[in-house]
Amino acid sequence: MKLYKMAALAIVIGLCAAALVAPDAFAAVSPAAQSSSVVHDLLLASPALLAMRAEHGQLVTQAAAKLAEATDGTPAADARRIETEHAELLRQADAVQTRIAAEEARIAAEPPVPPAPPASADLAAERTRAAEIVSIGTRAGLEQTAIDTAVRDGSTVEAFRTRAFDVLAANADRTMHSNVHVTRDEQSTRAAHMTDALTFRIGGAAALRDANGAVRPLSDGARGYANHSLAELAAEAIGHRAFLRTARDREEVLVRAFASHTTTDFPIIFGAAINSVLAARYVMAQPTYRRIAAKRNFRDFRPHNIIRVGDFPQLQAVGESGEIKFGSFGESKETVAVSAYAVQFGISRVMLVNDNLGAIDQMIGAYGDEVARFEETTFYVMKAVGSGAGPLLVTDSKRVFHTDHGNLAGTGTVIDVANLGAGRAAMRKQTNLSGNKINVSARTILVGPDKETEAEMAVASITPTKASDFNPFSGKLEVVAAPITGNAWELYADPGQLPVFVWGMLDGYTAPRLRIEDPFGTQGVKISLEHDFGAGAIDYRGAYRNPGA
Repeated sequence: MKLYKMAALAIVIGLCAAALVAPDAFAAVSPAAQSSSVVHDLLLASPALLAMRAEHGQLVTQAAAKLAEATDGTPAADARRIETEHAELLRQADAVQTRIAAEEARIAAEPPVPPAPPASADLAAERTRAAEIVSIGTRAGLEQTAIDTAVRDGSTVEAFRTRAFDVLAANADRTMHSNVHVTRDEQSTRAAHMTDALTFRIGGAAALRDANGAVRPLSDGARGYANHSLAELAAEAIGHRAFLRTARDREEVLVRAFASHTTTDFPIIFGAAINSVLAARYVMAQPTYRRIAAKRNFRDFRPHNIIRVGDFPQLQAVGESGEIKFGSFGESKETVAVSAYAVQFGISRVMLVNDNLGAIDQMIGAYGDEVARFEETTFYVMKAVGSGAGPLLVTDSKRVFHTDHGNLAGTGTVIDVANLGAGRAAMRKQTNLSGNKINVSARTILVGPDKETEAEMAVASITPTKASDFNPFSGKLEVVAAPITGNAWELYADPGQLPVFVWGMLDGYTAPRLRIEDPFGTQGVKISLEHDFGAGAIDYRGAYRNPGA
């Protein structure tokens, strides 16, 4: 590395020396040319040479700085990279030096009429002009001959900048019209921006969510469409350029944009926007059943076996012969299936033509809430069978809550500390499928509207004045009031730890979805709301039921 740095430093010094003596390079030409003071003056004042010498000086400085990055402790890979970059800078400096020599030879061979000696201020301005032209031309990718010509013929910086922009625009235009992939990508990008803008107009910022459900800001591209009406977005999608003056104009554009025989993107844009709004409204709803049931998604509509494997087998003593006894896992299997549900509704032509996106938002938001209520009802109907004892389990043909399971109180009681303690104890005494104690704790108390206040009082925090006033359940149980009837109350463990009930959708779906079923007709757009949902029981050990009183 030291030898390389010494050699490279010598090259840099040589290049610097060449740059310093460059104004006297006329000595290398014919004796007749050498005797001409005009040639010497031109070599000193030539704008092209001034620009090239400035460029050469910058490259030499960069090469020296790059060389200084390498030290004795520099890793081998980094040292090789630095050497490569340094060599490239030297190569560029050498190429500029060659151009300098060629320009000097041209001036010496055919000296033009010498200009008036510039004042020092004029010379500084000329150097600045030349340097800026070289910088603009290099960044714009112009050919070197074009840059040198502009420096020599006295072009102003503004005139050269305009010429450079024209070249860039022409190159971009050729790329846009010659590459079909760029055009298609632009169409997809435009559709994405229009979708985001329409989503924002219908559902607001809360409807713009990324794949993880986080709200994302409106992009710069989408802001360009944020003030477009529904009809204007449709016109943009189908390439309609005429001004939409009347209601008839707007309706005709919408009809064309929604028409099934066309290949426009607008039905996709509209469908994606209303689905984003629906998903946002659906996510905001928080059904109570999700606080006592675990989520399990399904591959298809067939019944799925939910395998419940017991904990690791109990450790056993190793015999004198070193034999390790074989332990077996307990296994239980319950079946749960997801079902398909759907309903149709329409968005009227009045809403569309009038650009009444607020009414569309209210309609979609209502359906988002309705789907959540539908799930809530479906779940609790499943759970309420057997007079509230729950569905039958395949493993023993007994309902979820059963005296044989040790999770059903023999007599209904009020909700108080003593009865909550009995329920908690019953849950902790449950065993897993290998016969080991689970020792699971209750996290939630589920009640109907008639018992909500009683449950809240039973778990409320109080400041005891004597030991008997202490509430051991204060802050330990969450009260969940569900749409159920009667006085019964139930305790549940954390469903992530020991689920009793599960719910789910088809894999790949996280919300209900809307599909445009019928194109724009005399009464508007017909839309199908579709949703796949299933719920069922898979265990009994993570819950306890008291019939209440």
